[in-house]
Amino acid sequence: MTIVDSSVWIAWLDKDDSQHTMAEKLLEELHDIVIPEYVILEVCTVLSRKRGHTLAERFLSMALENSDITLLFSKEEFFYKTVDTFKKVCRRKLSFVDSMLASLSQSHTILTFDRALQNIIRGGFA
Repeated sequence: MTIVDSSVWIAWLDKDDSQHTMAEKLLEELHDIVIPEYVILEVCTVLSRKRGHTLAERFLSMALENSDITLLFSKEEFFYKTVDTFKKVCRRKLSFVDSMLASLSQSHTILTFDRALQNIIRGGFA
């Protein structure tokens, strides 16, 4: 199962995004997608501010109604693991959501356009 980062979802939904075409190609090939609730929060926030509430609602409906998508909800243990990762990578200036994805990269494939996150995942963060 592949976790798709907000950078890919935003590019896919925003036709003016420089990565839009690449996002379309990547997402049409994927099945069994996982979206952590933190990513949903981030995508909806960014889309609402950047492109309007309607596009954010479109994403939310797609995420909730698509049978190829599994939602990953946070639990207390998961939250504290993300906090620990955030502290480990603080000098690399990753967001809390990106820290969560870095943490999940130990057990999942992460699809992202975020270079800083890609570097953390490739190089480790311990």
